[in-house]
Amino acid sequence: MKENPKSADKNMGVLRSCNFLEKFGNQTMLRAILCDRFKIAYNFILKCACSTVKTTMGWLENGQDDRSKIISMPKRQSHKMYWWVKIENLAVNYFKFVVVREPIKWFLSAVSNQVFFSINSFESQKLTSYKYLSIAKLGVNPEINWLIENLESYLEMSQFFKHHIKAQHIFMGNQIKGFDRVFQVERLGELGEKLSEITGMEINLPRLNTGGRKISLAELSEKSMKKLIDFYTRDYELLKDYYSPDKIWDEYQALKNK
Repeated sequence: MKENPKSADKNMGVLRSCNFLEKFGNQTMLRAILCDRFKIAYNFILKCACSTVKTTMGWLENGQDDRSKIISMPKRQSHKMYWWVKIENLAVNYFKFVVVREPIKWFLSAVSNQVFFSINSFESQKLTSYKYLSIAKLGVNPEINWLIENLESYLEMSQFFKHHIKAQHIFMGNQIKGFDRVFQVERLGELGEKLSEITGMEINLPRLNTGGRKISLAELSEKSMKKLIDFYTRDYELLKDYYSPDKIWDEYQALKNK
C-alpha cells in the first residue's frame, strides 16, 4: 500500500477480508443444512462429497416420497442452510452428522477441482492489478509441488482458494463432540445406509462433482508431503480416530516405491 497509494483502498479491503476470515480460524460455529421432514442436520464441508449430500438433503426435504432409489439427481434441490450456528443450538432430536476426508487427499481434491478445473481458477479470477502481478510471478497454472512450496503466497493472493483449502476443523467448528456420527468420504455407502434407516427409503449416494484431473499422492515430493502434514496438523488431531499422518505417509511411500 505504501508503494502504490492509489490502490490503498482496494488493498485495505483485501486485508480486512483476510482478517475477517482469520477470526473464524478458532470459531466454534459451523454451517448446517437441515432436513426438517426427517429431523436430520448435516454439517457442510467443501470437497467432502458436499454436492452429493446437499442434493440428497434437498431431495429428502422437498417431499420426494415415491420410495425410489436415489441413483441420479441431475438437478440440485433447494435446501435449508444456516450459516455459523453452534451445534449445541440445533434441535436435540435431530440426527447430526458430518462427512470428512483424509486431509491431504482433501487438499488435492480441492486443488484438482478449484485450480485446474473450475471457472474460478487463478487464471480466470477477477484480480486487482496488485494481486495479478503477484500471482503472475508465481504462475496462474502452477505445478502441484510449486503450488505447495509457495502455498502461503497463493493463499494471500486468492480468497477463493483460501476458502476451499482452509482445513476441515474450521468448517466443523473446531470440535467433533456433538455429532451423532462422523462419516468418511471413502466409506460414503455407510451414510447411505444410515439415511435409508432414518427415512425408510433405499438411498444410494452418487458422486455429483467429479471434475478436474485427479492428483495422485505419488506426484508429491517428500518436502510437499511434510509441509501438508504440518499445514493440516489440527485436522489430524481432531480426526485422529479416522486419519493419521503415519497412515498417509505409509500410503505415500508405497506409491512412490511401485
